[in-house]
Amino acid sequence: MKDRANTNHADEKPASLKSGGGSFSQILQEIVKHVTEIIHSEGQLLRAEVREDVTQVTRAGVFFVIGAVFAFHALGFVLLGRSMYLEAERHCGWPQ
Repeated sequence: MKDRANTNHADEKPASLKSGGGSFSQILQEIVKHVTEIIHSEGQLLRAEVREDVTQVTRAGVFFVIGAVFAFHALGFVLLGRSMYLEAERHCGWPQ
């Protein structure tokens, strides 16, 4: 895959400018070629940005799920402790 983002096209002149001018069709072909390259480059950039965004959302989702698992586990311990306290209070009258 060609990396067009790192090339410097400022020093390059189209064939029509090198020869001192060109026909209308040549100039139009060059314009179409450059517009096509721009659209292709923008598509590649868009794909890279979407891929990066999806990666960030996926990571955040994984951390959220892990946090939810730990939160439910902690809630289970709190409820277990509360039930043990109520059971001990009921059977033993503890604490007095």
